[in-house]
Amino acid sequence: MSLLTAVAVDCIVPRNTYKTLRFQILDYDTGNAYDLTGHEVILSMDSSRAGDGELVKYGSIFNASEGSVQFEFEPDDTKDLLARAYVADILVRDTTSELYWPGWSGSIAVVPFLKGVEE
Repeated sequence: MSLLTAVAVDCIVPRNTYKTLRFQILDYDTGNAYDLTGHEVILSMDSSRAGDGELVKYGSIFNASEGSVQFEFEPDDTKDLLARAYVADILVRDTTSELYWPGWSGSIAVVPFLKGVEE
C-alpha cells in the first residue's frame, strides 16, 4: 500500500520548461493595486522558510500602475530542482529608499515534465 500526499499550491511550474507566472501586488491597507513605479520585484523559492533561496528571479513589471509583474522561467532555472512544492515569497523593493517589504507569500510546485512521443 502506498501513501499519497497532497499539498495545496498556488502556482505550478513544469521542470525544465518555459513558464510565465503573473502576479498583481496589492496594497495591504486599501486592497487596491499597488503602484510599482520606482520599485523592483523579486521572487524567492526555497524548500523551507529557513532556506536562503534555492531559486531567485527578478520580475518584469509590465503595468506599474496596476501592480502587475511577471516572472519568466527558463528550462535552466528548474532543471536541477526536485519535483516538489517550494515556499515562495515576492519581495518589493523601493528603489529610492532601498527598503524591502513582502508583496506575496505562498507555494509554487515544480512538477516533472515529460515530453510525449510524437507519432
